[in-house]
Amino acid sequence: MPADFNTRIQNVQMILGVEADGDFGLHSAKAFIRLAGINHTVNETQAYAVKKSAALKAIQKFFAIESNGILGSQTLTAIENYLSNKLPAIPGGANMLISKTSLNALIAFEVTSKAAYDSRYKNPIWPGGESGITIGIGYDIGYSTVAQFKKDWEGKVSAGLLLLLSEACGKTGIAAKNLLSRFRNVVVNYEDACDVFHQITLPAYSRKTRSTFPGVQKLPPDAQGALLSLVYNRGTKLEGDSRKEMKNMVAPIASGDLGEIAREIRAMKRLWKGKGLDGLLARRDAEAAMVEHATFHILPADIIAV
Repeated sequence: MPADFNTRIQNVQMILGVEADGDFGLHSAKAFIRLAGINHTVNETQAYAVKKSAALKAIQKFFAIESNGILGSQTLTAIENYLSNKLPAIPGGANMLISKTSLNALIAFEVTSKAAYDSRYKNPIWPGGESGITIGIGYDIGYSTVAQFKKDWEGKVSAGLLLLLSEACGKTGIAAKNLLSRFRNVVVNYEDACDVFHQITLPAYSRKTRSTFPGVQKLPPDAQGALLSLVYNRGTKLEGDSRKEMKNMVAPIASGDLGEIAREIRAMKRLWKGKGLDGLLARRDAEAAMVEHATFHILPADIIAV
């Protein structure tokens, strides 16, 4: 085997923590399959060459490249890229690179699914606590100005409903709760909610997250997405006892200390324990888990710029 190719395999093996002998055999293939979470079981009754080929084919299928069971340049490059600790460049106009998993989790935290949205969230709600009247995918009118709200939703709901809903701007907590009955006949369809979420709300909150937590864009995509979810839910304030953990996260985010970030996210559950807000407790646990298990080893197709 040419020395250059052999060296590349050895580098991969060192990352995988297996013997760096320069031969990407079954042992190395198994190690990569475990790391990437590929669904493949080796049939130990088969000959070594057959097992190795089948394992390589599983890896190639994972990368959506030709599954020929041969470690060629394309397969080795795909493995090297996956094992790299470098993220792609953030496109101009975007602020962060989050994982598809974390984005799906954020949407699930807010509305669960389209079916759930149509059943429970198509009308304005008041989620409780210090929230304002909320429409769409977690769009809290209470924390928006009238001008911004009308700009974000113009063309998605009628001018009359825009005017009506704008009464909720700036009103949170009990003041928002007392307004909810005025909006019982308002309907925001799922497609319009998704448009506003992806084109307006998500970019705005990714900008807020990066501004609040400098260095967040250098973390693994799952961690970036979890922190975006946190800011989406809690906002950007860092002062006061209720924001203590948010402020405590600034330094570990800047230094990339995933364990400490996760601990602070879990610590803030003190704010909602015993208050009938179990959904928030579960959300914090899920966000913390995404952070502490976050890795740079992720397929390019699973990275989303926001």
